Amino acid sequence: MKMYGVSIKDKRAEIKKFNTVRNKEIKELQKLEKLRHRSPSDRQMIVSFLIA
Repeated sequence: MKMYGVSIKDKRAEIKKFNTVRNKEIKELQKLEKLRHRSPSDRQMIVSFLIA
């Protein structure tokens, strides 16, 4: 039973980490989309955003 509790704890931490990374990626994509709408012809600024 103890091993089951440890396993659950590890899986919860793994899920929390995954969700954090996913949310950061979603925010970055939203920023990029906003930048594209604001200045679609300024490709240099979009490329520099992707590199950073």
